[in-house]
Amino acid sequence: MKTAIIYASKTGTTKKVAEALAEKIKGEVKLLPIANVKPGCLLRYDFVIIAGSIHYGRIQSEIKSFVNKNRATFRGILYGLYIMCMFEDECEEYMKKSFGEDIVENAMIRACFGGEVNPNEGNFVTKKLIKANLKKFEEEGKEPPSIRWERVDEFADEINNRINK
Repeated sequence: MKTAIIYASKTGTTKKVAEALAEKIKGEVKLLPIANVKPGCLLRYDFVIIAGSIHYGRIQSEIKSFVNKNRATFRGILYGLYIMCMFEDECEEYMKKSFGEDIVENAMIRACFGGEVNPNEGNFVTKKLIKANLKKFEEEGKEPPSIRWERVDEFADEINNRINK
């Protein structure tokens, strides 16, 4: 079984989860940063995972563009989706806005793995925004978001049970 995980990662969290999934999914797994993905590569794999992160309500434009350009191909392949999102109650809405309702509904599996707030990652603007968010969580007496590793495990298990029999 050949699986591709195609991802975009602004601060490294989506990549970290992609690497963890690659270790947990049985068979050959290829990690493909979206910048390295060639047209037509979707057809080379038995299963494809598309992954990105939500920043201020939007997924990376490269991911959205890739999905839109390959919309017809997605109708003929097995695929899954995951996003990293700090506001878990809005994940379904963000996913539909990011990928389109048809892509979300036809995915074999989809998930939101939470988020991670690391003030040392990303560009200058991203770091400033992350620090502001951390301050907001602190002021509200809330724990900062974290990666939901148990959901990552469940996602990999589901793929292994359904695809890698």
